[in-house]
Amino acid sequence: MTLSEIQQRAVTRWGQDVCVVAGPGSGKTRVLVERFAWLVRVKKISPLKILAITFTDKAATEIKDRLAQEFSADPDLRIQIERAYVCTVHGFCARLLREHAIEAGLDPEFATMEEPESARLLEEAAGAVLDELYRSKPGQLRRLLNAIYSSSHPHGRQLDLAGSLIRTYDALRTAGRSASELRRVSTAPDAQQVFRTFLDDLEAHLVRVRTDLNQDQQDCIRALGNWLAQARRIETSPPSRKLFQLLESYPRKLPRKVLEGVLIKFRDGRREEVLSALAAEYYAGRTELLLDAVERLDVEYRRRKREASALDFADLEEQAIRLLDSSPAVRQAVSNRFEQILMDEMQDTNPLQWRLLERLRRPNRFFAVGDINQSIYGFRHAAPEVFSRYREQVRETGLIDELEENYRSRQEILDAARTVLSGAPGIEDRALQARRFFFEPNEGAVVVAVATGENAEQARQAEARWIAAQILSMVGKLTVQQRQQGRETQRPASFGDIAVLLRSLNLAAPFEQAFREFGIPFLSQGGKTFYETRPVRDLVLLLKVIANPADEAALAGVLRSPLVGVADQTLLRMRIAGRMGEVLFGVDKATLEGCDQEDLERLRRFGRLLKELRSERGEVSPDRLLVRVMDACDYEGGLDQHSRAAVENLLLAMRSWHDRHTGPLEALVEELEWRRQAEAEAEPPPPGTMDAVRIMTIHKAKGLEFPIVMLPALDYAGGRSGDPIQFTPDGRLGIIWRNPWNGAAIKDPAYVKAEQERKKREEAEENRLLYVAMTRAEQRLFVSFVRKQGKNSEHRQRILRLGNPIEIQANEQPGAAVSAAAPAEGELLVARPPLEAQHDSAVAVTSLDLFALCPRRYWLERYLGLNPAPPACGEPAGEKSALQFGSLVHELLAGSEAEAPDPEAAELVERFHASELGRRAARATRMEREAAFVMAEDDVVLRGQIDLWFEEGGELILVDYKTDQIPPEEASERAADYAVQLRFYALALEKRLGRLPNHAYIYFLRTNQPVEVALDEAALEQARKVLAELRDSQNQMQFDLRVGRHCTRCRFANGLCPATEA
Repeated sequence: MTLSEIQQRAVTRWGQDVCVVAGPGSGKTRVLVERFAWLVRVKKISPLKILAITFTDKAATEIKDRLAQEFSADPDLRIQIERAYVCTVHGFCARLLREHAIEAGLDPEFATMEEPESARLLEEAAGAVLDELYRSKPGQLRRLLNAIYSSSHPHGRQLDLAGSLIRTYDALRTAGRSASELRRVSTAPDAQQVFRTFLDDLEAHLVRVRTDLNQDQQDCIRALGNWLAQARRIETSPPSRKLFQLLESYPRKLPRKVLEGVLIKFRDGRREEVLSALAAEYYAGRTELLLDAVERLDVEYRRRKREASALDFADLEEQAIRLLDSSPAVRQAVSNRFEQILMDEMQDTNPLQWRLLERLRRPNRFFAVGDINQSIYGFRHAAPEVFSRYREQVRETGLIDELEENYRSRQEILDAARTVLSGAPGIEDRALQARRFFFEPNEGAVVVAVATGENAEQARQAEARWIAAQILSMVGKLTVQQRQQGRETQRPASFGDIAVLLRSLNLAAPFEQAFREFGIPFLSQGGKTFYETRPVRDLVLLLKVIANPADEAALAGVLRSPLVGVADQTLLRMRIAGRMGEVLFGVDKATLEGCDQEDLERLRRFGRLLKELRSERGEVSPDRLLVRVMDACDYEGGLDQHSRAAVENLLLAMRSWHDRHTGPLEALVEELEWRRQAEAEAEPPPPGTMDAVRIMTIHKAKGLEFPIVMLPALDYAGGRSGDPIQFTPDGRLGIIWRNPWNGAAIKDPAYVKAEQERKKREEAEENRLLYVAMTRAEQRLFVSFVRKQGKNSEHRQRILRLGNPIEIQANEQPGAAVSAAAPAEGELLVARPPLEAQHDSAVAVTSLDLFALCPRRYWLERYLGLNPAPPACGEPAGEKSALQFGSLVHELLAGSEAEAPDPEAAELVERFHASELGRRAARATRMEREAAFVMAEDDVVLRGQIDLWFEEGGELILVDYKTDQIPPEEASERAADYAVQLRFYALALEKRLGRLPNHAYIYFLRTNQPVEVALDEAALEQARKVLAELRDSQNQMQFDLRVGRHCTRCRFANGLCPATEA
């Protein structure tokens, strides 16, 4: 295919630095290859005098292969191409430093550490630094740890001091800054001045208040005046706990229609600014220790690398810059060596890399290709503004080449991407023009769908099954095009033509489950999938047990796994009998009386085999040790092809490790555990599944294209909550401190600035991720999301610009699951083995209340997901709106703001705040709302969300709100319906906080009635019994009917269920 006129202009532009803005599918790699070839052929520049920088080794290899093909008829030039500098920045730096090792002061044989290896060494250095600080300054370190905020919520901000140090240090180095620079710029505003200005401004507004106020307004103004008078008495005092207490006592209630907007800003905005400045000054001494820790980390990490004669990737860049700066002769020689520099994917360059390139490039000899809209590697510190600044520099003296012709996608897909992301932060508007010829008409190329259900989980499952049905409807039926040797050909669509792109592989489970159900072959790529697959976990645990049978957690995992397969009751008896390892090697009826005989025999066999393996572990390779156990129990016979491929991959990795190391088995166990935590290694493809749907992250899909792209789960909100410690772009440390008065979080001014910058970057990058994902599609693009209550996410609102979506209902059947194929000739169809332990591994706590009320209703509603009949007599119609109303009330009670809240909802919220419990919560020294939790109870994971818990007056209080419409006299009876739920909430709090609540209340908001629920041991045991009954019912698939007064409120009564009130 010949170059277009626009591409040709970019390839041959001369006499200036060249900036090519290359949209998706515009042939940027071809343009870069053709530029290289043009420089060689037309400008007679030797390939050895051209430096081509790529973002990945894969891209470098592709460019070299294309160039080798381009010059295949010229052996001399082809040899030069093989030796040419076509490499990543890190590859270039390593080559430069080896050539000038003496001038750089390096060992010429230095090793380059890959990211997992350098991350591990850095983590070890951080641990060593903190250990040394604890030994030398224990009191100071404890005070620092107590001062930095850490949430009691398991999914909230948690302090990982070593991790925060590492991330701060990494950000410093990428920004080209040293640890010592932090100390020079870490200054905070004058807290006392900020406080005085706050008081002066508040007083100036209060003196202008009009006099014709009603009593309520006068009371509010008087409260503010009294608070101001107290504040004036200590305004010149240095920050203290008393001052923080004063600010927390700032009047919350404001006078209606009297300076309302201004006073809201003082209460909710300006007061926070004062707290921020005060915290920075109050904890200034703690910051010094943190800065000391960062500097020590730098010294310790560099010492360890010197001892290993190794450099990490950032070292390569730093050392190359230092070499060029310290040796003018080397800099001149390197600059003269390269007549032209070409750079691919410049939008993914970080500031340190750009500093290096600026020392290499000469005027009018730099050619860069990039696209701001495709910069998606912010987590690697890519800075798209580097490309923006370069583009503006070129624009000042020359012309910009913009490649807007797209040779990949249908115009409808390109228009959809532009429509959705028009005006979005981080996106530059670009009218891409489709230039690819398609045989089929441009109809139905973009499909939008939205899934709904009783909860987000059900809706996501419905979305996944709908996508599976769409895939089956296209494979073998839809005609797709492919390019072969420059020609467009047609063929039926296959599974391999389809990609499911996700923001995170954490979202993959429901889609994988749906694909299994529908018989769709698939391959997950791009996440922590390999080390987390069940067989790999089983075998790594087995390796741990061979190395150390006293590892009780690992041993329990192996015994429960198919490798041994004993029941939980047997494990419990082993724990009661003593240490599990000792019991295993001495199994007999006396120590484990009452155990299943088959379990005892399994334990005996495994105990004997484990003794043999331990005696051989120093002589036999680890992969052969594992194979012995797998053969003994036919472990692989119970695995699908994905799992067998994972096992084979693990065994190969172990064999390779054994060949390269002479260390003990414990060293391999440690290495595998590290890789499980640190690496994102893709699950290997099973044999014979090249024709499979690809499930991958959007990041992994960058640079790829597919005839059909499914883009689900767009309701997922990316980004992160942020570390309690952050590095600001201007080189300061921002920290979330603990309020010394009540323990609440206070963000210091530097953190506020860092968080604002981070959120802006993340919003822009999320938009660019969506842009990249949409433009991977060639012929068909499916976008879908789950509709959630409350405000739509920005992405969902933008997607709805494409028109009315297809509605997917959770109870609809999008297509029948594919049955297993009949056995081929010569194959034996074996009967399915009996199923055991079929209870759910995860259960919502709210489901337990429903099951306790009536197992049959639970089965119909939660297990089968059936639509109920119309409400029975006594249940109000319009339940959906009632659920929405309840959700709104909960959101308001959790502190969410609404521009025009429902008056009734607002009244219920005020009613609670004015109640005794509400007043106690307002005085709480510790409190959390909407506290989500996950906890294990036996072999079931329970998940739920606690409306409110707080500590006040030495008591721990648990509250669950209800908006039920009930007569006051029925409150106690109705509270009993929710008792199981509340008791498990109490147990969750006990696991988190170390003690049970003193009191637990079901609070009926409409009747303003708190009903206390007992938390004595008998009551808690009864709740556990409900969970056990649920497991039994699920295992036996038997859900009995429980008739009672609740039947009058049941939506299934006299319909799917024949029961009536007893």
